[in-house]
Amino acid sequence: MDEMFTKASNGFREIRAVGVHVKNGFRICTNGVSQDVNSSHFKTRYHPPFLPESESKLQPIEVGKKSAAWKAVDHHVMDNFIVGVGSGSTAVYAMERLALRVKEEGLKILCVPTSFQSRQIVKQLGLSLTDLEEHPQVDVAIDGADEVDYNMTLIKGGGGCLTQEKIVSSCSQNFIVIADHRKDSKELGQNWTKGIPIEVIPMAFVPVQRRLEKLGGTPVLRMAIAKAGPVITDNGNFIIDWKFSEVREWTVINQTIKMIPGVVETGLFIDMAKRAYFGQEDGSVIEKEISM
Repeated sequence: MDEMFTKASNGFREIRAVGVHVKNGFRICTNGVSQDVNSSHFKTRYHPPFLPESESKLQPIEVGKKSAAWKAVDHHVMDNFIVGVGSGSTAVYAMERLALRVKEEGLKILCVPTSFQSRQIVKQLGLSLTDLEEHPQVDVAIDGADEVDYNMTLIKGGGGCLTQEKIVSSCSQNFIVIADHRKDSKELGQNWTKGIPIEVIPMAFVPVQRRLEKLGGTPVLRMAIAKAGPVITDNGNFIIDWKFSEVREWTVINQTIKMIPGVVETGLFIDMAKRAYFGQEDGSVIEKEISM
């Protein structure tokens, strides 16, 4: 099969197949789409970019994170957009790409941060801030994930910002996930073994733990590393990591946990994300989209 090479203005190279064949269970089409012939999902694969010399020194995992973040920003952010910006290491690359596009293309965008961290980075990069009070509807939210299953159910909250992240994502017309290849799983718990983060009111953490124990698994109060005592969220709450022992009906589990008095929010994001970009160590990006 022939291949056509193109080089984008940002220096990324894409290889798009000319013709159709089936390889490794995916149908490769002329538009670069690889459709899983055994699934309701489809994936598109983007081949390695021409990385500048300075970026060749990045660790392979960081190359994947950056490639996924840049691809998502390039494909989903347009002029005059309100953009929800996530928290965590992969989201930082997305914010850096946003700043570069604003500088190079003169885009006018406003950013809704999901944490103290993302707010500070937006300010450092010279991007314009807004909030949900001024703009309650967001055009696109771009954020990372701790794990994504085959049905695009997410575990988020490893960085402790799950409540704000869920609020901003729920207000967006399009929620895009960016992550490295390690976060792409068939089932939740396959790769991420730290459990589902649950934000709780401090006075209720013991009763909530006892209720979680009855659901099976092990609830653990998340302790801080650089301070004595538990992790404190931006909202002044605690986080319990519920280490589940088996795959569950996540919609039911999410509803059950949220009904426990003292629970603020869970790190289960269900029926929210429709597309995810997973960066590979060679700089290529696999796109995964739930079938509508």
